[in-house]
Amino acid sequence: SCFQHDITLDTMAGVANLNSAYLLRKFKKLFGVTPRQYIIRRRMETAAGLLRKTSHPIAEICHETGYADPTSFSKLFKRFYQCTPEQYRRPVTSSGCK
Repeated sequence: SCFQHDITLDTMAGVANLNSAYLLRKFKKLFGVTPRQYIIRRRMETAAGLLRKTSHPIAEICHETGYADPTSFSKLFKRFYQCTPEQYRRPVTSSGCK
C-alpha cells in the first residue's frame, strides 16, 4: 500500500515482525519476484495508468509513483514497456507500445 515511498526490505520485515532473509525467501516463493521487483512493477503499472488516464506532466507522475529523478524514471519505464512515457501516452495506434 506504500509502494510510492522508499521502502527497504528491513522496514517491511520489521512491520511483518519477521527476519529480512526469511521474508525475502517467502515473498519470492509466494509471488515469484523479490519485494523490490514487485514494487517496481506496481510503480510502473500505476505510472502507465496515470499516463493513459490523466494529462499530468510526466515529472509529476514520476514523483507520484515514488521516483525523484524523471530521467531515471523514463529509462526504467522504457526498459519495462519498451517505449518512453511520452510514446506510451500517445494513442495505441501510433505508439507501438504495450
